[in-house]
Amino acid sequence: EKYGDMLSSISKGTARIKLGKEFDVIAKIIENGSLPFLPRPVDEKDLIQDTTKITFKGKHYFQYEAWETFLKYGAIGIYWMTGAGKDIFSCYALSRIKVKKDGKELPNLFVSPNLTILEQLRKDYFPNFAPELLKEIEKGNLILSTYQGYEKLKKIEFGLTIFGECHVLPADTFSRFATIKTKYRIGQSASPYREDGRHALIFALTGFPIGLNWQSLMKILGKKYHDVNVYIFDSLEQKIKFATNLITDSKTLLFVDKIDVGNRLANLLGVPFIHGATKNRIEIAKESKIFIASRVMEMGISMKELEHIIEVDFLYGSKREQIQRTGRLFHSESKKSKRHDILMTQEEFEKYGKRLHSLVEK
Repeated sequence: EKYGDMLSSISKGTARIKLGKEFDVIAKIIENGSLPFLPRPVDEKDLIQDTTKITFKGKHYFQYEAWETFLKYGAIGIYWMTGAGKDIFSCYALSRIKVKKDGKELPNLFVSPNLTILEQLRKDYFPNFAPELLKEIEKGNLILSTYQGYEKLKKIEFGLTIFGECHVLPADTFSRFATIKTKYRIGQSASPYREDGRHALIFALTGFPIGLNWQSLMKILGKKYHDVNVYIFDSLEQKIKFATNLITDSKTLLFVDKIDVGNRLANLLGVPFIHGATKNRIEIAKESKIFIASRVMEMGISMKELEHIIEVDFLYGSKREQIQRTGRLFHSESKKSKRHDILMTQEEFEKYGKRLHSLVEK
């Protein structure tokens, strides 16, 4: 009765979910006090020897505590600040978990909202922290996918699934991934917010939540806050002109939302523009002193030399996007001072100024 209008072909013990109603069913299940997965301690036989270069000692002890929590529940969500080591933790977990069923090894899965994050895992994180994972990919024991790849994966059973940037999981188009058949699961995000109000589902669809407030982690990791400056203009033309004048000899990323704005800036400055159709995004970002980027570079990307962000164009009032963009600077290891300049028209400030609240909160 509770799900009648969302189901079709109901028979004893089974029911087919109507097309497009997957999210509604999951939300209703959670609302009624159940979870679409079963938290369970990690079985000792599913753990293999540590072959990584990762250590959870010293200031990274909080990561060890997270690992202990994962072993206890088998399903967790990690909500540390940007630059606190969520992807390194994922490398460790993917390296330690190996589930066998009926004598056959179940593959592990890392799912991400975009290809840029997967590219960085393959080219940076895996080689530097867990080289064995590259061999696991070759053998088919580790699958990297975007959330758009659900149809190809829905019939596969996994050992461990990691939901990268799991704040996207409650979206209508991606929520089906929460029902993927997996023994263990980990969600990770530095910005567990949603503009549609589905925040609670981020936690419910991943597992036991683990997080420290940004101020505590900043102190533990020895990081410092950077300056954030907001400039108000009358028009987009003024913003573009001002952005070009802000360029110095620092490693600089100019964020845009619209492709045409990105192309204009790239032509004016004579620098690369990284967007959805760009290949080798990580290499271009590393090799370029100055570059333009769309939203494909705002989540989960670590640029160790980045010093300056200029935000020319953005997605309305998204607080999640705002915190993710400024978060790129927390990954930086540069000794120089860092800054984030946000350029808004008067109209944008009045309509979408709420996106700046996330910066004040942190």
